[in-house]
Amino acid sequence: MSDSNDELSAQNPEENKGEQTEGKGIPAVGIILSAVIIAVIAYFYLSPKGNDYNELMNKAATFTAQKQYQEAINAYSLAIEKRPKTADAYLGRGTAYGELGKPEEALKDMNKTIELSPKNVEAYINRGIAAAKTGNNEVAIKDFNRAIELNPKMAYAYSARGLSYYILGNFTDAIADFKKAIEINPNDRMTYPLLGVAYLKNKNYEESMPVFEKTLEITPNDPSVLYNLACAYAVTKRTEKACEFLKSSIDKGYKEYNNIKSDTDLTNIRDLKCYNDLIAGK
Repeated sequence: MSDSNDELSAQNPEENKGEQTEGKGIPAVGIILSAVIIAVIAYFYLSPKGNDYNELMNKAATFTAQKQYQEAINAYSLAIEKRPKTADAYLGRGTAYGELGKPEEALKDMNKTIELSPKNVEAYINRGIAAAKTGNNEVAIKDFNRAIELNPKMAYAYSARGLSYYILGNFTDAIADFKKAIEINPNDRMTYPLLGVAYLKNKNYEESMPVFEKTLEITPNDPSVLYNLACAYAVTKRTEKACEFLKSSIDKGYKEYNNIKSDTDLTNIRDLKCYNDLIAGK
């Protein structure tokens, strides 16, 4: 500021007239120097940190996409050192921990993410998944509930909550959530088989069949889906179709013969030649 110079000029306008004329370039030089100093400070103290952080986040995202999760964790950790109050790095690292099968570490990072970003839907979903992996499905459901409150159109939140309900044996609510997820995202290839199996567990055999058939349209020749269709047809005493799908499932790679032999859903075809031919010597 130049308050003192302004006061002098006001008190002695004539005496300072010449001085002002000779020195009228000085204020401009001061402004230029100030701008240069600010630019230097910004370059050395702001830009490198920002660029380093962004570069680390980009590297971490690339590692994650390539499923190199430990490398991603290392990059996110360095990013957190640069900006410890930024939620995105904790979210990314926690997700990578989850993919590495370290749910306890994932929980810590998701807790931090939510502390920094209380309305982060993805953080609630990932924290719920981590809780479910540690066997705390009741806790997981609370996080999925919060995610759905924040974004009722998030299909994955319904799928995740439905899976927790399924694990807890609540097939009715699981079915409702899986159906909602598919309603929001009809191309959700992961939820169709979950809905079909939930129908089977809930003894809604007729409802399960079109769901499994739809799944085969999305993921053709999936051996588990073919096997589940065999079970549905066997329970409803359509034995020819049951044998047909059981054979297809084995042909496409289903090799859980102990499960085939003990699965009560296949009781109605157990004495048939087609069944015995398929498991002969297995």
